[in-house]
Amino acid sequence: MDQDKGLRDYIHQKLNQEVFALSGEYVLIKEAQLTFKNREALYLIGNADLYNTCCGSGNFSYASIPGFITKWRYKFAKDGSPISQVEPIRDKETQLELKKLLKKLEIITQVDFQF
Repeated sequence: MDQDKGLRDYIHQKLNQEVFALSGEYVLIKEAQLTFKNREALYLIGNADLYNTCCGSGNFSYASIPGFITKWRYKFAKDGSPISQVEPIRDKETQLELKKLLKKLEIITQVDFQF
């Protein structure tokens, strides 16, 4: 990891596998890239089902953005999962622009940025 630039390794997650938690479950259904100002942002689309929360049950689709890709699948984890190097997106204006773009491209209700 290149800490001077804030770069970090992102371990690619398997798609279409349910992950269970105390208040529900989620499943990642898509991994894609979005070109933004001559850079590639890595994003994931998932569906979440909440069935045991303070506010009741429900479901929603979301996007999660690990960051801009700096090295694509350049090594592998012990379990064989590919690892890419990403630069987290911390700039609020860039986040807002990416959220708007993704909401036009995907059927989602929220966009989160990973750090």
